Amino acid sequence: MPLPRSRKKLCIFGDSHIGCLKIALTEKAFTTRRALDFEFWGADGPRFRALDLVGSTVVPRPEVLKTVLMVNGNGKEILDPVEFDAILFMAARVRSQDFFTPLLHRMQQADGFMSNAVFRQICQDWLPRNRSYRAAKAMAATKTANIILAPTTFTTEGFENRLSDKQRGAFTASPQDRDRIWQELTRIAADDGITLIPQPEETVVNGCMTRKEYTNTMATGDIDPVHRNPKYAALLLGKVVDTFYS
Repeated sequence: MPLPRSRKKLCIFGDSHIGCLKIALTEKAFTTRRALDFEFWGADGPRFRALDLVGSTVVPRPEVLKTVLMVNGNGKEILDPVEFDAILFMAARVRSQDFFTPLLHRMQQADGFMSNAVFRQICQDWLPRNRSYRAAKAMAATKTANIILAPTTFTTEGFENRLSDKQRGAFTASPQDRDRIWQELTRIAADDGITLIPQPEETVVNGCMTRKEYTNTMATGDIDPVHRNPKYAALLLGKVVDTFYS
């Protein structure tokens, strides 16, 4: 059996959303006194779809290997949980907005009542439909690394027009409404050996949107509707580290 490492190793896995975490660490927007080393692994945009689950490892197809190695910087061609103490699935196409918005909308309707059993089943059905969640579950089953999941954040405020008229009831959702969903998803993930970190409540506005102060600004100067900035990354990393050492 290998000797315990004096420094813990945490791998941040995901798509383009890992960028804000990398900047936060590079620019020291987030620091920790813990003996913890960070490593990145993944691919952006459509390339993320070319990362395949093989057993309990994630393996890139040949056409994206160069991108993965560039992101990683340490020569790791395969993401294997045995090599880390923890792996954070950052966004990784687990799109919370697509799930929360219609459910929150329904919860605001006069005829939107659903039994606890139906509510639980809706949540239970959603998580495994996400390919990255299935990968996280497979890794968690090895019991070699702590597996942590932080789903994508809600769309940035100011882009409410991206929601259809049939979903706009979500804008009036309360913190209690969101918490009910997060609690159920967290419970389901825990049953699969995964620690799910909800979007921090202080970053949410208008029922199901992300506050502008946590959003990324694109090179054009425009507000990015989906990606977050180092301020958000530092907040999330603090929760990840606290979770890891709790």
